Amino acid sequence: AQDMTRAVEVLENLEALLDSVLAHLDLAVNLVVLTSDHGNCEDLSTKRHTLNPVPTLLWGKGSAEFATTIRDLSDIAPAILRHLCMVY
Repeated sequence: AQDMTRAVEVLENLEALLDSVLAHLDLAVNLVVLTSDHGNCEDLSTKRHTLNPVPTLLWGKGSAEFATTIRDLSDIAPAILRHLCMVY
């Protein structure tokens, strides 16, 4: 929508959700992965998806090892599958 006020509101809601999730999980046992398939919130001058890199944020058990396997978006699903196979 190219609306800065709305973008800030969405990001604040995401932050509140993430704060709550992280506060209620045992990060010694669980891994939280937050990523996206594209960006556009960082450049409201366009309605198209940008080609800017999108971060992957990790919290919890195995996050350091998980991070070493991520180079780009195509690495996310295989990394999750590997992590699940190690956990279960």
